[in-house]
Amino acid sequence: MEIKIDGIEYVPKQEELITQKIIVKTIKWGKTADKMINWVEAKEWCAEQGGRLPTRLELLQAYIDKVEGFKADYYWSSTEYNTYNAWGQSFDTGYQASYTKADASYVRCVFE
Repeated sequence: MEIKIDGIEYVPKQEELITQKIIVKTIKWGKTADKMINWVEAKEWCAEQGGRLPTRLELLQAYIDKVEGFKADYYWSSTEYNTYNAWGQSFDTGYQASYTKADASYVRCVFE
C-alpha cells in the first residue's frame, strides 16, 4: 500500500500498518436507576430488565453525544479494570475512572 504524505510517496513496512475496525450501531438507552447501587447489583438490575450494562466506550460516546437522561454523576460500565474494580463514567466532568465494585454509582442499561 502506498501513501502520500505532504506530496511524498511513502510505502510503510508491514509492521507499520494499522487496521481500525469501526462498528456503528444504534443503542437504545433505558432509564437511569432511581438510586446508586454497586456493580454486581447494576449487572443484575440490567439483566432483570432484559438489558445489559453499557461498555466503557458506549458511556463515553453517550457523554460526547450529550445523550439526555443522565444525571451529572458517575455511571457503571460493564468494562472491568480488574477482579475488584470496574470503569465508571462521569456525566458531570466526562472523566472515566476505575472504582471498587462495592462502591455505589448510577446505572443505565442498554437494549439491543
